[in-house]
Amino acid sequence: MINQTGLDYLNVSLSQGAAALFLWLGILFFRDFGKNLGGRLGGTSALCTAGFLLCAGTVFPANPGFSDYLGVFPCIMVLPFAWLFCLSLLMDQFVTRAWHWLVVLSIGAVSYMYLVALANGHQAASGLFVTVTGLKLAIVTHLAFVSWHDLANDLVHSRRQFRAVIIALTTVTGAIVLMAELYFQNGGFNIYLQTLQTMTLVLVAVFCLWKISAKQDLLLQFDAGFPHSTGSPELSPLDRHDIDALNALVAAGMFVEPRLTVTKLSSRLNIPEYRLRKLINQYLGYRNFGDFLNSHRIKMACSRLADETERNTPIFTIATSVGFQSLAPFNRAFQAYENTTPTEYRNSKLSGK
Repeated sequence: MINQTGLDYLNVSLSQGAAALFLWLGILFFRDFGKNLGGRLGGTSALCTAGFLLCAGTVFPANPGFSDYLGVFPCIMVLPFAWLFCLSLLMDQFVTRAWHWLVVLSIGAVSYMYLVALANGHQAASGLFVTVTGLKLAIVTHLAFVSWHDLANDLVHSRRQFRAVIIALTTVTGAIVLMAELYFQNGGFNIYLQTLQTMTLVLVAVFCLWKISAKQDLLLQFDAGFPHSTGSPELSPLDRHDIDALNALVAAGMFVEPRLTVTKLSSRLNIPEYRLRKLINQYLGYRNFGDFLNSHRIKMACSRLADETERNTPIFTIATSVGFQSLAPFNRAFQAYENTTPTEYRNSKLSGK
């Protein structure tokens, strides 16, 4: 059994080593991927984690100055920025929206209020602690949901693996750590929790550095296009046969079928699901099965919107006929692909007719 002093020394050593790793990781993110939103979020997350490891255990004063607020900033923001970074890895064409920053600012504001209340022995501290822990649990749950929600449609093998890891870690580790913070905050269990947390962060840093050094798709391709060029190898005769069969189904309008999944399509083609994912991703250049379907659906919709004989056909009718189940998803997809609304597109194409 390791005594308290031994654990303290181990935790300090691990924290300093992990902080150095995350500091280097943050520098690499900004140096190599600073032009991309995902790279900037990754760099910020890594630097916040380094600061968190160095400032963990620091006592917040009752009358804090600017330097005190600045010093605990990494501790407060490490989880929100890690959340944003993971979202950028999981979601193609990810952009931060107002509600993302509202969540981040809410966690920051409530965390600062909690620290001030705790330092002054105010009775509101316990309520604020429960609030900020609830907010953190909410973003961990959101991340798990995002990971699970599009797991079936994701065509990138490394990202599918990452989704599975995120689901497992957020479900198990997140719940344990948050419950430990709530129920063992002032107990001797804290040093064991801190050591386990630090060891986990060391593994995360090593994993990310390995991914970068190995030039893995997951951490390098932050901005996926429609479709994304993958630099795929030459098609084998079997690959060409399967691609031709897939293209024949596309030409027959297979993509308008509602609720079409990778599993259903692979069964239709009589090929294994993993092979179909590889063909669509590596040879056709799509990173998500929904993008593969929507690209063909929007193309057909554009053709119909530009057709003079369909001038009076309601846009809703066109949307549902090409495979969308309602108007809102159709409008979002159309805007993403054509950078305009269906109505504006129709007007521009038919204005001279």
